[in-house]
Amino acid sequence: DIAAGGSHTCALVAGGEARCWGNGYQGQLGNGERLIERYSPVVVTGLSGAIAIDAGGGHTCALLADGRVQCWGANGSKQIGSSSFGSEFLVPTEVQNLGDAVALGSGDAHNCVRTAGGLVKCWGENESAQLGIGTIGADVAIPSEVAGLNQIVSVSAGNEASCAVRLSGEAYCWGYSGDGLLGNGEIYQTRIPVAVIGTSPRLFANGFE
Repeated sequence: DIAAGGSHTCALVAGGEARCWGNGYQGQLGNGERLIERYSPVVVTGLSGAIAIDAGGGHTCALLADGRVQCWGANGSKQIGSSSFGSEFLVPTEVQNLGDAVALGSGDAHNCVRTAGGLVKCWGENESAQLGIGTIGADVAIPSEVAGLNQIVSVSAGNEASCAVRLSGEAYCWGYSGDGLLGNGEIYQTRIPVAVIGTSPRLFANGFE
């Protein structure tokens, strides 16, 4: 797996370890350093058993095979999953209260996961309601369930918005809708998921696609 963030890139290698390169000024390379750039890959300290990786604006997260998530880098919006507000984490740190993740999406300063039960949980920056938990403004360190979603098969996090796809094929988005980002015909932000216009169930002979 490989992921490009705001100004850094990370990739998984055999054995579930990772290498990162680029801007490490906020510790997003995960090698114990900050205020430095790396022009070739460096080893992420202490990471093993990872099966997926994603990169945000100034942070990085990895999904482990056992359903846990570890993040490192900037934490100004609690996107590392730690309540130590403002601190930068230079090596992988486990996200609190999360052990059933099966897919991961990192936005600029927030993250979302799909759980084994088909739910979505998000944490980090919530200035534009991109966590989908019914509130706006206060950042959240602990992964919180997105309102009204179930049977989710895919999740993605962007700059100030997040989206998910249900087993039935319907897509939902939440957060900032400038430039029509949410696809619901409106330009206003929403605190809970709204259906993307034109997405509908796609039923095939063998069930849902």
